[in-house]
Amino acid sequence: MEETVAQHRQQDTSPGARITATGLGLRTRRGWVFRDVELDVAPGELVAVTGAAGSGRTSLLLAVTGRFAINRGSLSVAGHPLPRTAPAVQRLAALGLVHGAHEPEPALTVAEHVRERLALLGLGPWQPRRRRTHARELVTAAGFDLDPDALGRDLDPYRRQLLCLLLAELTGPRLIVVDDVDGGTDGVERAALWRVLRERADAGTTVLAACRETGDAPVDQTVRLRHRPAAVPAPAEAAAVAATPSVPAPAEAAVPAERDAAKPGAGAAPPDRPGGRSTPAVPEQGEPATDELDAQGAA
Repeated sequence: MEETVAQHRQQDTSPGARITATGLGLRTRRGWVFRDVELDVAPGELVAVTGAAGSGRTSLLLAVTGRFAINRGSLSVAGHPLPRTAPAVQRLAALGLVHGAHEPEPALTVAEHVRERLALLGLGPWQPRRRRTHARELVTAAGFDLDPDALGRDLDPYRRQLLCLLLAELTGPRLIVVDDVDGGTDGVERAALWRVLRERADAGTTVLAACRETGDAPVDQTVRLRHRPAAVPAPAEAAAVAATPSVPAPAEAAVPAERDAAKPGAGAAPPDRPGGRSTPAVPEQGEPATDELDAQGAA
């Protein structure tokens, strides 16, 4: 009998993860990577994180999954405070396509990616021949437009996203993050990818997706990051920050955040579903009003 991806997921039937953050930030000697992020994400919501390149989108996604520590403010995922309980969050959160952290291997086929992930997770048949056959069946059963024999280096941006999403779902995550949703895709592909993410959210998984602009994406809310030129932390410095516990921020000017909220819809949303209505930010006393979250650093 042909098995589906869902049958390989870990036996955690919990709903999507709730995410809360207050004054969330990451500051290095080179400046802010992102700052003053406020999050209130319900289980099963699809949230867009928008901003220009360099605004901290990618770093924020990694922080929420317990893979990049913050040192300002507070962050909790499914009741687990970060960065103190990062291993627990890493077990329940999965990466879709995230540049520099989770991307297709150029020399592996789509089916080989799935086969290697199954082996890493200890899932599926252990016999090499059966595992190869089973991996191909999983690619077909996923319902994605993926050729099992296509090499990672030959995949276009849209199919790279689909492959990484397929790999993420093998772990049965409560939270999935996806980077650069609108990178390199045309309008039709972008709409199709948003529909796939919407379906995952409607099924109960919390989804955070980074993009430059949401357009008509069927998201429940949008968190905007505003870019300012700043140095990107070096890998060694970022690793040092990741090992540093959260500490209170020094007294300095706070920058308000803007979040767009839209009513969640049931089932698959139509392509022209609006991406949310804008909620003006309220600046602190003595601060100029802004319409977007001030963030700096690596995207």
